Amino acid sequence: MRPRPCARGQGWIFTKSFAELIEGDIVTCGDKKYDIGTSSYGGYSGLVNIVWVEGLASGYQDDDFLLNLAFFTPVVGPKTGFFNYKLSILDSSYTFDSVQLDTTVTVPKPPVPSINYVTVTKKVNGVPILTSINGAQVGPIAFSDPGPITVQDVWTVVPGGKLTFLQDTFTQARDIPPVPGPLPLLGAGAAFGFSRRIRGRIKGARLA
Repeated sequence: MRPRPCARGQGWIFTKSFAELIEGDIVTCGDKKYDIGTSSYGGYSGLVNIVWVEGLASGYQDDDFLLNLAFFTPVVGPKTGFFNYKLSILDSSYTFDSVQLDTTVTVPKPPVPSINYVTVTKKVNGVPILTSINGAQVGPIAFSDPGPITVQDVWTVVPGGKLTFLQDTFTQARDIPPVPGPLPLLGAGAAFGFSRRIRGRIKGARLA
């Protein structure tokens, strides 16, 4: 598929319906590339919305990158679904540093405390790292990875629950190379001795 860039708007934004954005599509937004994977919306329609929110600092360090799924009508239980994509940072001087999951749901009033009416789980590289239950925002949590990463959002709605919206948020930081530590004592002594011998040879050569 031909890469589709975000259009200039409030920040940068890209919006396509579930039917329009299909597996294999690529979306570029700022220094991010979204490779769209498989999805199962459970027969519901809605929008995939990708947003780049620019921060005050130059570059991408304090920017937010969001992917939203907005359903035209609430997903009513019992129902399951999922959405997959691969996310890459195109600027190699940055690395992912946090991730957050947020959802908008409806539950009975008063809810039964023991029932998880709507559960949304985010998997990164196949590992569950965040779970939102009954509309709770979870994160941001520290997440250090240079990417690319594979992301899967999986939702389960049981009777009494309704899901209307979910949002992934990623932030990044500059990838600062580690500063070399001091030489071990043995290594430092050996280096000093080698340097002293070299200086001695140079001095001897000058006197010859």
